Amino acid sequence: MANLLSLKLGWEEVVPLFAEGDGPAQSLREKLNLALTDLAVTEHFEDYDSVEKLETAVASLAAANAATTMVKNWTPTTVSKVLHRRRPHIVPLNDSYVRAFYCVKTTESKLLRETLWRDLQRNKEWMSELASTAWTADGRKLTLLRLADILIWMDMRSRSRN
Repeated sequence: MANLLSLKLGWEEVVPLFAEGDGPAQSLREKLNLALTDLAVTEHFEDYDSVEKLETAVASLAAANAATTMVKNWTPTTVSKVLHRRRPHIVPLNDSYVRAFYCVKTTESKLLRETLWRDLQRNKEWMSELASTAWTADGRKLTLLRLADILIWMDMRSRSRN
C-alpha cells in the first residue's frame, strides 16, 4: 500500500522485518504494529487542542520513527507512508515535498508535526469544507491530513515547474 505513495519498498526492505530474531528490523516491525494499534483509536490529527496532547497521542509513531535508524532503507518518510495508508486521520506524510514546504529537515519529525498541526488549526474551516466534498479511490472520506498533503504536493510541483 505504501508504494502507492511513491515509495519503492521491495522484498529486501520488508522481509528482514519478519525474519526470526530480535534485531533492529524486528524491533521496527514491533513498533510499526504497536503504532497501528495505538493510532487506530486516536482523534483526528487536527482535533487535538494542543500540540502537546497530539505528541502524547502519537508517541508510538515517534517510537517507530526512532526505530528506523538501524534498519537499511527505512526512514521516518518510509514509516509515514506505510502508516498513513492505514491511519490517514492521524499519521501525516513526512516526505520531501512536505518538509520543503514547511522548511524542516529530515530528522525533524516532531517539528514537522507541530508546524503542520498549527497550519491545520489556522485553516481548519475551509479545509474541512473542501475535504467533505471528496472521497478517496477506495471510498473513504478524505481526511484533512490527506487533503493537506495533496495541496502541498500540488503547490510544490507547480513551484518546481516555474
